[in-house]
Amino acid sequence: MTKPSAPPCLRRLARPVGLAAIAGCLLLFGCDRPSEQEIHQRELIAAGRASYRAYCEGCHGHEARGDGPTAVFLTIPPADLTRIAQRHGGTFPQEYVYLRIEGTDAGTSPDSTKMPHWGKIWNVNDTPQEREDAKARTEELLEYIRSIQE
Repeated sequence: MTKPSAPPCLRRLARPVGLAAIAGCLLLFGCDRPSEQEIHQRELIAAGRASYRAYCEGCHGHEARGDGPTAVFLTIPPADLTRIAQRHGGTFPQEYVYLRIEGTDAGTSPDSTKMPHWGKIWNVNDTPQEREDAKARTEELLEYIRSIQE
């Protein structure tokens, strides 16, 4: 038994009407395509998350609350990275966090923290390419940390 077919005039209208309905729903409910800036931001955060998992999670923990598996062995407890903005009056201190990750914070001597100076670790040979890579990795990590603020 064959299924009855719609008349040709309705079949020609079905696709454009269906597409228009979908487009209308997307516009009505805000399901539009993300901007290039939003896509770039998401990529930065994803790359920062990967760096965090590789370099920071051991001390700061999976949820970045300072409770990583190695935290119990440290004399200075790792910071809860989800509350940085809260500890700084509700504003995320971008430059401060960048310098802490990089390890060039003027107020931080090597004896005052056990956190590795990642900028120096990522830039061992001090080549132009290593400097650029270290800067990019630091910025990605910074964006990830900003994205997890409570």
